[in-house]
Amino acid sequence: MDKEGMKVYPSLNPDFSPSAREKTDNAPISSGVPEIDKMLHGGIEKNTSTIITGPTGSGKTSLGLTFMKEAAGRGERSVVYLLEESPEVLKRRSKTINIPVEEMIENKNLQLITVNRGELTPEIFVHRVKKEVEENDTKLVMIDSVTAFNSLFLDENWNKLDLRKVLDSLRKLLINNNATLLMINEIPNITGDFRVTDDQISYLADNIIILRYIELSGGMQKAIGVLKKRLSSFETKLREFEISKYGLEVGEPMEDLSGILSGNPELTSEGRSNSNKKEG
Repeated sequence: MDKEGMKVYPSLNPDFSPSAREKTDNAPISSGVPEIDKMLHGGIEKNTSTIITGPTGSGKTSLGLTFMKEAAGRGERSVVYLLEESPEVLKRRSKTINIPVEEMIENKNLQLITVNRGELTPEIFVHRVKKEVEENDTKLVMIDSVTAFNSLFLDENWNKLDLRKVLDSLRKLLINNNATLLMINEIPNITGDFRVTDDQISYLADNIIILRYIELSGGMQKAIGVLKKRLSSFETKLREFEISKYGLEVGEPMEDLSGILSGNPELTSEGRSNSNKKEG
């Protein structure tokens, strides 16, 4: 019920099949970072769903925004649904790493929408995304984050299985409307045992990009890798990852290290040999 009267939001169960996907445009979308595109063998495909997962502060949102920056360069519209961070903080933070969020908003290539639990239910949220995509021809949608989405709506009326079904409906809806979905997911472990998500949503993703902290030479570094890509092959090695005032910077494959996913990497025999040669 609102000032316009009572509205009914029926459950959305969009049809979707592998044959329907074959008819969609799955051209690769660039991140604007050559090394990341190389890892993804060209980029993430249009009309797919991608989970970007990692611990707090690892650069998940920043990575998602780089795809939107490139989309803006093509004149396409993107939307970020914020469930944790305020638009003002995101604007300031993005400016420091060379992502012109304010300019993208001014040019109507980007919109930041805050999601508040008191204003809607999960089903109303899906309807609003549907309206946004259909009325504004939005090509890229990011949920920041699905972790917060599950926490926000998890109560006596909505369990984790129900919320996964809502996200699945959203995924199918966007693909059917020629839009691409990015889902930011936060995992609690800074280092240690690796897991993709805590909410068993990895099956919803066509692509999974992982960000990790690793302890190396007495300090903390970040690593980036691709864990899954449904429509193409991908680079299986992890790379060093850094966020600077110039944007996202990605190094060469970390071939001399093993145990990176545990957060405690060690030099391989070849890596130790190369290290000894350098010291000699």
